[in-house]
Amino acid sequence: MSIKLSGLALAIVLICSGGALAQTAPPALTVRFTATSVSVEGLTPGGNVVVFGVARVAKKYYSEVVPRVGVVPDSDGDGIVTLDYPEGVPPRAIWTFVDLVTGRRAVLPSAGYENVAMPFLPDGFKKANNGQLKKLELEMADIHLLLVRPGEGAWSIAFSANSGLDENQGTGEKARLDISRLLPVAGTPAAPEHFRKGDVVVAIDSRWMKYFAVEVGE
Repeated sequence: MSIKLSGLALAIVLICSGGALAQTAPPALTVRFTATSVSVEGLTPGGNVVVFGVARVAKKYYSEVVPRVGVVPDSDGDGIVTLDYPEGVPPRAIWTFVDLVTGRRAVLPSAGYENVAMPFLPDGFKKANNGQLKKLELEMADIHLLLVRPGEGAWSIAFSANSGLDENQGTGEKARLDISRLLPVAGTPAAPEHFRKGDVVVAIDSRWMKYFAVEVGE
């Protein structure tokens, strides 16, 4: 299935516990870039793919941050979704694709953009007073966060370190967010109260274009 995009905006349907890292992750999706398109392969036929990412687009005197979040259906059932960019694929962008059925994912920079995912340590997940794993600490500045729970939905939020959403505001510590503050991606129910095994978490720092992806394990 191919979806045309106007300029840099995604022409898509906007859909605006345990604790350590999983030892193994499902096989990654395959992503292919051309000058004017991005295709993701290996999706559940007839399913949906969560599209999430950030681009920095060069202007005359500055670069514009262009975030995106949404869900695209594989309407023709071939397990492939293609996003068309008639004006060209943003060259400096981080892309995330997550199969909403299986949790298979791909998180990567645009072709030719040299950028490697940063490591994420298990102690980035924090427990609340009730013992539930429900907070996330991030050594990032301008944060775009995605949570996907396969078979249930997706949630996202954008916030800055030391802002009102940062529970460590004013302390000089890493940014900390309670995941109940996440916003549903369209028809998804309200955000979960805590992490669960199999959750896929992706974070992108749009200031420095750092990123990581992790699956919550047992």
